[in-house]
Amino acid sequence: MARKSAISQMPDAIQDAVHAAIREGRATIDEITEMIRHMGGQVSRSAVGNYVKKANEALERHRRMALVAKQFADNMEAFGDQAQMARQIISSKINEIVSGFTFGPDGELIVDAHSDIDIKELSVAARTLRDVAASAKIDAEARAKIRQEVAEEMADLANQVQSSDGTIDAERLRELIRNSYGV
Repeated sequence: MARKSAISQMPDAIQDAVHAAIREGRATIDEITEMIRHMGGQVSRSAVGNYVKKANEALERHRRMALVAKQFADNMEAFGDQAQMARQIISSKINEIVSGFTFGPDGELIVDAHSDIDIKELSVAARTLRDVAASAKIDAEARAKIRQEVAEEMADLANQVQSSDGTIDAERLRELIRNSYGV
């Protein structure tokens, strides 16, 4: 496991200021280094540069993955509720993939240099989710068609057992059920 950066070992107030500067993109490496020193921290320009570089790389990966998820989710709109489920699964997968960049319980920026995004893995997951959502839609359509066919059969059965005076012929109904369903 990689050694903790000098910044991650500093007091929370310094870390919070550094993280805010990185997120907002409002300060150069030299300005962040000076800010840390002004707040009482001792850090080299190189350590700040490495930390900022890792954080910016993680932020960029996060932005790209969020864009991929949005595009995929936009294509899922036709699938209704399954689209919502797919978006949640995709968001979870993205969080897992970009776990190299996250905020800890106290709001600290956590950068893990060994986290790599496997675009092929994400692409396969996205296609799988799309296929699952599509199959769910097909299943729902098939169930609706079966319900419609059963309703039509029942209406036809009702017409066959109805006598000319509008009452149901119980004997005819039993005969049709016996012949149709083997009961």
